[in-house]
Amino acid sequence: MDPRPEEAEPAREQPIGNGDTLPKLLAHAAAEWRATFDAIASPIIILDGEARVRRLNRAARDLTSLEYQEIIGRHVAEVGGGRLCDSAAELAGRAVNDRGMLSLEVVDAERRTIWDVAAHYSDGNPEAPSPQVIIVARDITRLAELQESLRRSETLAALGSLVAGVVHQVRNPLFGVSAAVDALESRFGDRPELVRYVEALRDPVRRLSRLLDGLLSYGRPASPERKRVDLSGTVAAACRSCEVLKGRHGVVLETALHEPAAVVLADRDRLLEALANVIENAIENSPRGGRVVVELATEVDGGRSWYVCRVRDEGPGFQDEDLPRLGEPFFVRRHGGTGLGLAVTRRIVDDAGGSLRFANTSGGGAEVTIRLPVSPGGALGS
Repeated sequence: MDPRPEEAEPAREQPIGNGDTLPKLLAHAAAEWRATFDAIASPIIILDGEARVRRLNRAARDLTSLEYQEIIGRHVAEVGGGRLCDSAAELAGRAVNDRGMLSLEVVDAERRTIWDVAAHYSDGNPEAPSPQVIIVARDITRLAELQESLRRSETLAALGSLVAGVVHQVRNPLFGVSAAVDALESRFGDRPELVRYVEALRDPVRRLSRLLDGLLSYGRPASPERKRVDLSGTVAAACRSCEVLKGRHGVVLETALHEPAAVVLADRDRLLEALANVIENAIENSPRGGRVVVELATEVDGGRSWYVCRVRDEGPGFQDEDLPRLGEPFFVRRHGGTGLGLAVTRRIVDDAGGSLRFANTSGGGAEVTIRLPVSPGGALGS
């Protein structure tokens, strides 16, 4: 009888290096890769050639309201990541067509974020043979704000000298015209046929005086030394300064000052002027019987604490196409305005290290937000 052939022994996992088997090493490498991928602060999304999500890191997933497994396989525009994911879909399609790399600056108004979004096309590799598009987004909000601040500072530096010279050259002749109109009215004011001519002269004198005052305020250099200012008290004072105006327009002015001990570093008189400008603008654009709400609260953004003053009205709101230009000198829609009120406000807020933002509320009114950094050292007198 022939002897039975030896049975083959089952394959065994051979230890490698420090004793780990190949599957363990692969699992460990995969875990390290995932941890590294998720540790990257910038959102990264890997798409297939049809813009469906293959994988994404934690920063990208946090922009959506879905779990990881719910996102995989979906079209990137359907995962709910706001303007970033919508733009990723657009860029992916163009990158596949061009078979190259594209970038786009995206403004996400809802999240108040500016993204630099890049799409990298790849034909694939042995491990992933099908085409893919890698989307990488960088949050450049702070950089954009600094660039804008620098641009405004350079513009203001150039305007400062020009404004001072113009105001000096115009104010003296304007004072002479105003004095002549006063003398004319004093001597011939009882003659009805001359009254309309006096008023016709006085009205442009008033408008020019307002314009010069606005130019002086806009061109005034920032205070070299900022002091600790009671922000809550300054907001309350700005509201009181608008009592007569709100009565004239029949508007209800409400306050919700949730931070009674708020302290900022600023020029108190200039800050009062900025707050009053915003509140007056809200009152003048509100319907009779409407409400203007002034709210002061605290927010944390970018690891920093801010005092946030919001002024909301029930007027027609801002036109969407005007939002990027609000706060520019001489940009005005309201008849009779100089276009310097909000420009002065932006200058004052910038000088205090803050920011000024404009938006429309869901109810259709306007909302102006002033953000100022919380002053170190606590409340006044502490």
